[in-house]
Amino acid sequence: MTAGEALIDSSPQGAQFQVDGKSDPTWVTPFTVASLSPGKHIISVSKSGYSSEIRSVDVTAGGTSSLTLRLASVNALVVVASTPPGAQVVLDGKPTGRVTPAQFAVEKGSHTVLLRKQGYLDETVTADLGAGQNFQYSPALRALGNAEDIRTVGKFKLFGRGGENAAGMGVISIHTQPKGAQIAINQRVLDKLSPVDIMLGPGNYVVDVTLTDFKAIHKVVSVDKGGKVAIDEILERQ
Repeated sequence: MTAGEALIDSSPQGAQFQVDGKSDPTWVTPFTVASLSPGKHIISVSKSGYSSEIRSVDVTAGGTSSLTLRLASVNALVVVASTPPGAQVVLDGKPTGRVTPAQFAVEKGSHTVLLRKQGYLDETVTADLGAGQNFQYSPALRALGNAEDIRTVGKFKLFGRGGENAAGMGVISIHTQPKGAQIAINQRVLDKLSPVDIMLGPGNYVVDVTLTDFKAIHKVVSVDKGGKVAIDEILERQ
């Protein structure tokens, strides 16, 4: 009986395939398999990052049949940018060594992206991605206020007559129950414990409140020129 042959191809190319359950290291698409008996043959194609496909091909005696299988990506694509660019990208808690803009092929499922840039607030998002899905994250980074100009102030000095020192500044007023919590602004620890009023320039600030045996509090606040932000917290025991 005269044998036939089959040209097996895939999109994308470079996939390994089997014929009737048999494989050969050289069988990588596109590839022509010779010496096939006439009739139906089962072709299974696989490529890392793509779903496997199984199809049949009809081979005729002395003829060349062709079969192209389209493979679906099982990976998702995460595209990350930021304004301004150059933020470090932390993916699922691990530094990637890359900065924005960047893109990453990831397996389907839940993924967390964190962007970190000196002088700006961290930005983070979590997304549940399906196979082949493209996810774009491009936040505008919020600049941190200048923690070097922070002043802790007394009530009278702040609201009394000599208020010219406060021109252009804002206030964060922090009260905790119980008192005596340590306060850090943009990771700079203050020399006074709560309750405390802090005078600082307009901008975004990260406020951390900690007290032994109590759960820590982490807040991001925005201070306006001449404005006041009140943080009044009842601390929970750990």
